[in-house]
Amino acid sequence: MVNVLRHATGKVAISLTEDEGNIVLIFKNEADNLCEQDIDRLFDRFYTADQTRTSRRTGLGISIAYNLMLKKNGRLTAELHDGYLEMRCEWKRS
Repeated sequence: MVNVLRHATGKVAISLTEDEGNIVLIFKNEADNLCEQDIDRLFDRFYTADQTRTSRRTGLGISIAYNLMLKKNGRLTAELHDGYLEMRCEWKRS
């Protein structure tokens, strides 16, 4: 959630639903500056889509979130749709 607040530009949508016995948390925001190549590397440690690398970002946040989701038997995915980034967190309902 911190990444969405810190890096999103434009509209942000957050939803929490149940889907086929899973709890699903979705963050969706405008991401005109991203391409499919960025999405493919989004969970890589130290990756940042900021090509100028002038900021103080480490590129660890989403990688850490991804690994935490795995350790909690969950799943974190990212997709790009028509200029919007959708990050989807999924857990099995207990």
